[in-house]
Amino acid sequence: MPSKSTLTTREAAVRLGVSVTIIHRYYRQGRLPGAEYVRDGRIRRLMIPEQAISDFQPKQRGRPQMKFTVISDRY
Repeated sequence: MPSKSTLTTREAAVRLGVSVTIIHRYYRQGRLPGAEYVRDGRIRRLMIPEQAISDFQPKQRGRPQMKFTVISDRY
């Protein structure tokens, strides 16, 4: 039985506001450190540490914001 400090894919998906498929994608990309498959009888479950979900930083989407530098205060 999984410990309370880990979440199932469904619980992690609810916390992040994404689908279970996206959670599996994040796992394959290595974006959920400490996540591992745990065998529960004949069933394999992906268990994700709560810390990995609380520390998760989604990638920024879209075009990066341009940073402007003030060259002079004349204007």
